[in-house]
Amino acid sequence: MPIFTVIKSKKLVNSAQKFFSLQPQRKRIMEKLIAQCKLYKGEDLNPFESEDSNKSQFWQFEERWVRMMLNEQPTLNGYVNRYISKLGDFDPVCDCPLSLKALMFERYNHWLGGFDDETGVEDFLSFFETYMNIE
Repeated sequence: MPIFTVIKSKKLVNSAQKFFSLQPQRKRIMEKLIAQCKLYKGEDLNPFESEDSNKSQFWQFEERWVRMMLNEQPTLNGYVNRYISKLGDFDPVCDCPLSLKALMFERYNHWLGGFDDETGVEDFLSFFETYMNIE
């Protein structure tokens, strides 16, 4: 066997070992993130797709949030900053993470238009209340 193949194989093995040693840690992080979700439980497919449009939409937000947090997406920082700039210190007494609320705010804003007035913010708060009341 040529020496290059041996070195290359050792590098691949070391890379694979490093990757798989991180997997239990990523799994624990993912489990902690999923525990903060109301609807997303780690499924590959949206179980609410055909039955409830609100639950389906909120499931998609949570699933996206888990993926973004797990991959440490810097985009979430921008979402949080915009959320705070529009809603100030709005933080209802709930256990919903700020970054998840910010993602919902960003998606709501994206699909339903800008928030140039107080009505838009009130509409989002009503939308968020719908999420908080889902069981």
